[in-house]
Amino acid sequence: MTTRGEGVRSALWRGLLLALCLGAAGYSGWLAWAEAPYRAGAGYTDDPSRDVPGRLESYERALERSPQDALYLLRVAQIRLERARGGPADAGAVDQVVQLATRAAELRPLDARVRAVRAQALAVQGRSDEALEEARVALRVGPRHPAVQETLVRLALGIWRQRRTPEALRFALDVEAGRLRWVPGARSACTRTAAPVTYAPPQHVPHPAADDPTALR
Repeated sequence: MTTRGEGVRSALWRGLLLALCLGAAGYSGWLAWAEAPYRAGAGYTDDPSRDVPGRLESYERALERSPQDALYLLRVAQIRLERARGGPADAGAVDQVVQLATRAAELRPLDARVRAVRAQALAVQGRSDEALEEARVALRVGPRHPAVQETLVRLALGIWRQRRTPEALRFALDVEAGRLRWVPGARSACTRTAAPVTYAPPQHVPHPAADDPTALR
């Protein structure tokens, strides 16, 4: 009887170990599938939002498979915004970035990176008041995210340079003061020159660029 019981227990343990091994293999396969869009392109980079050949297409295919994946929405929005800032862009291209970031924010409302990218796109459209409001939301949900904070500082400074809005300058200085206070060795974003924007709103008034969206990993 004892021998039979030990045999049953041994069989159960073997079955459990087999299940764990299969589960680990499946999980590894899922990770490889999930990481594929990040590694797509000629030349691997540690920055998953950097625009390298083939990466946008890979993200978009992944988004077709998982349309409710907020991270894929974010990466597509970041790369499309980077392209819009890197050369002449039409209003439709930036509208698409806003739509992507809005969908991502609905799925992941507490992700400061999503909010910051949406704020950048709104600023490029010339919707400065909405951009500043979205920047405030990004700061509330990510009060200690260094990359987001630096992006928000440069975004607000760009709005201030364009419109001389006191609220934008005050926001930039407040965020910068907080960032420099708790990030060791941080350089002031206020001393850097933002890249010029190449997309003009419909009235053809150049709008200062938001910070590089690829900084928000």
